Amino acid sequence: MHVPTPLSRGQGTLLEQPFKAHWYAAYVVVRHEKAVAGQLVRRSMESFLPLYHTVHYWKKRQAEVEVAVFPSYLFVHIPAAERLGVQVPGVVHIVTSHGVLVAMPEEEIESLHTALQLCRSEPCP
Repeated sequence: MHVPTPLSRGQGTLLEQPFKAHWYAAYVVVRHEKAVAGQLVRRSMESFLPLYHTVHYWKKRQAEVEVAVFPSYLFVHIPAAERLGVQVPGVVHIVTSHGVLVAMPEEEIESLHTALQLCRSEPCP
């Protein structure tokens, strides 16, 4: 029998709280992060796509663009029981560990959101 691993910081296990919303990382098709985030919004699903501003140069012109801090990843706030609702074009899978969904601590998402507002951000290497 497989026993699910507990979530960090005393949130319980996924089987104990299948209808409580948690943050999960979704792996998406390369450079489709914004399109997937838009589709999730249209489906009334809360998502968070950390972006940073940079300047790209094309031939003799430049443009400021927003790029994902974590390429190919965005975060969705859903109950584990609704993970199949995230099956939108562009989503490859929700991140798991040994077949068990991995919830992100709420504090980590809040810290990331705050850090992006307070300082200039750059991509994750």
